[in-house]
Amino acid sequence: MWNAAKDGDVAALQALLAAGADVNQEDTNGETLLYVAAENGHVMAVRQLIEQGAAADQANNFDEKTPLYAAAKEGHELVVRLLLENGAAVNQATYDHETPLLAAAGNGHEPVVRALLEKRATAVRRHRMAW
Repeated sequence: MWNAAKDGDVAALQALLAAGADVNQEDTNGETLLYVAAENGHVMAVRQLIEQGAAADQANNFDEKTPLYAAAKEGHELVVRLLLENGAAVNQATYDHETPLLAAAGNGHEPVVRALLEKRATAVRRHRMAW
């Protein structure tokens, strides 16, 4: 399943999901299929997973990175835009308080920075409070 997401194999993902695979299943690091597809820039796979109910803001267990963060860090503008259009939280920060905007800017991904700023992204390293 993870290879299908990593490779952007939409047909394999479709078959797995049709057979009952959990669209929000996590690997040992807490990364979902959506996270893996987003990190690797597979627009069609990301679209399919979102349409099947994948949680756009589900962070991994290791450092609380989201699919949006992963796509922004790698410079996948179309994936970033798709995630934002489908409700991904633009300012959700990682464990060490890094936002998707900081990740994109830090890696020189100017088109991604613009896409995030269009959605009012901020470079503020926010703490997520657990009350």
